[in-house]
Amino acid sequence: MGTTIDKSKFTFVFGDSLSEIISLSADAIISTDENRNIVLFNKAAQTLFEYSEEEILGEPLDILLPEYVKDKHQKYLSEFDRSKKNARRMGERKPVSGISKSGKEIFLDISILKHPSTSMLTHTAICRDFQRFWRIKTVWLKKKRNSALFLMRLINW
Repeated sequence: MGTTIDKSKFTFVFGDSLSEIISLSADAIISTDENRNIVLFNKAAQTLFEYSEEEILGEPLDILLPEYVKDKHQKYLSEFDRSKKNARRMGERKPVSGISKSGKEIFLDISILKHPSTSMLTHTAICRDFQRFWRIKTVWLKKKRNSALFLMRLINW
């Protein structure tokens, strides 16, 4: 099982206002400590991955990764840690896979931040549900296409 997390330490680090902003984010936000255990898991992350904060805090990040991704993810994080970059933004690489508590695979677009060595955190990821984005875009395009067809019929009428 994971590590016990003292949330009061992180309230001090984040402050109440920032905690409220993180809580309201539509994107999942996940932070890990030096052992790659989850120490921050906002409400959007809880919804997306189907874990409550109580269930997930202190658990290893690997709990949110499908088996076939775990080795690649470890390699990616190690390379990122050695790089001079402190962040990678959404769209700079291919979507990645996560896994929910129920076993559903989730395709994610992720921004990742590497925290300074003096921080209690090592990484924070902002995760956007890629499938949700494409579902919304598909509905929007379908409506746009239907509107265009309607106008074409009107003009030709």
